[in-house]
Amino acid sequence: MNPIPLHNRQTEDWQRALREAIRDSRELLDMLGLADSALAAQLDTDPSSRVRVPRGYAQLMRHADERDPLLRQVLALEQELREHPGYRADPLAEAQASPVRACCASTPVARC
Repeated sequence: MNPIPLHNRQTEDWQRALREAIRDSRELLDMLGLADSALAAQLDTDPSSRVRVPRGYAQLMRHADERDPLLRQVLALEQELREHPGYRADPLAEAQASPVRACCASTPVARC
């Protein structure tokens, strides 16, 4: 049996795609013709909300369309940080039903 090579073209392709990815929300909006849009004013400026969008993915987005679903998947907006009445972090109460404490990423470690 031949071992699978650790480095191949596919590995290099995705690594290059991530290296060359768009890391600035404003650059992404500029590329899409949305630099002066109302959407630009809603960007989340928190450094933890950075983007990393492969250029190939960004090219699938519709130009000048603020409602493009691919754009909305990756763009961090200020409104996402707002508190919403009735919203719960664990709406199905899965954390209390887990037989193992902190067994998944959605279970707060603080409960241990």
